[in-house]
Amino acid sequence: MRERLSAFGRRLADETGAVVVLFGLALVPMLGAAGLAVDATSWYGARAALQAAADGAAIAAAREMRLANTPADQLQAGAENAARAAVQDRGFDPAAARVRAVVDSRAHTVRIDIATPLERIFSRVVTDTFVEVAVSATARISGSAPICVVALDESGSKALHLEKRAAMEASRCGVFSNSTHRQALRMDDDARMQAALICSAGGHHGRGTAFTPTPRTDCPPIPDPLAGRAPPSVGPCTHQDLVVRRNATLLPGVYCGGIRIRDGAEVTLASGLYVIKDGELRVDDAAVTGEYVSLYFTGKNAAIDFRKESRIDLSAMRDGALAGILFFQDRDAEEGRDFKIASDDARTLLGTIYLPRGDLFVNAERSVADHSAYTVIVARRLELSAGPVLVLNTDYHATDIPVPEGVGPTGNVVLSQ
Repeated sequence: MRERLSAFGRRLADETGAVVVLFGLALVPMLGAAGLAVDATSWYGARAALQAAADGAAIAAAREMRLANTPADQLQAGAENAARAAVQDRGFDPAAARVRAVVDSRAHTVRIDIATPLERIFSRVVTDTFVEVAVSATARISGSAPICVVALDESGSKALHLEKRAAMEASRCGVFSNSTHRQALRMDDDARMQAALICSAGGHHGRGTAFTPTPRTDCPPIPDPLAGRAPPSVGPCTHQDLVVRRNATLLPGVYCGGIRIRDGAEVTLASGLYVIKDGELRVDDAAVTGEYVSLYFTGKNAAIDFRKESRIDLSAMRDGALAGILFFQDRDAEEGRDFKIASDDARTLLGTIYLPRGDLFVNAERSVADHSAYTVIVARRLELSAGPVLVLNTDYHATDIPVPEGVGPTGNVVLSQ
């Protein structure tokens, strides 16, 4: 009996040892599976953080593409640096991460690819190899080209008219005529127009090579993009019928009867708002410069007249009620008032020229506004004659003067993947 009990004990010990060994062998994959599940949760969170970094960098780069003329290689380098900074901000090692930006200027997209190794923590019992998490984000600019010109006249012929040797260069923005007339947009003689988009609510007339690209016709009219912008309040006159014949600095105020600058005078406009009431701002053989100034034209005959020998260098206010607007005409003004730029040295007109009841005539012999970071024209009618080259830049990033809402860049940036 004792021998049988002893044999049973030996068998039990052997079987228990086998069970322990088997359990130990089974425990490794069990712990590995549990560790893998815990690590997977961590990796999922890491992937979400990396995706947010890629999304943010792609959107920021696409916004810069929309607002600026940054070369593609610089945009790519900047996007990659921004992505690496975002990776670091989210607790990852930027040196270990692989970051790539792909800029497609034709498709208006920016793609950001990010890949980074992640350590195993709990699943290391199975393997100590790193896990790589990779994400990608593509941001796309949707919408129309920035607005550079809107001719508001809804029915007249030649609402937008170029003749003789006049030229308009607006290669990165849109030019629009709201007139439904069959010759709403007209080019005569050797005039030419280049823009990102040329659109007429009516028709167009002129030789085929005058337009680059060919204008679209029957476009929906663009409502006045600045209709919601409130005009400034006008106080009592601070000056009356001012004539300046020597160098001077003028201060913001209400200039009743207008301002005439002549006889070689060099006049500086101090920063601020100038109300030109019941008269013109006329510059003869003289110069007027002003940084961060805006001019409001109200009352009888309020307009500009920049003569051929004048020198004009003006930029709009950067803050306040008229921020981004260089010239603002009273909406109650008599329709068809002429605003004239004949100056052969009007290289800087930085901001928005808003003449809802006025006609802008540019008949210089040289480039106009080409030194401006940006220029936008919203007028009842626009005519270029003689030999000016009106340059409408869109270097919005190159100035601290804001673009008024409704003009300038109008596209939206969206994530497409």
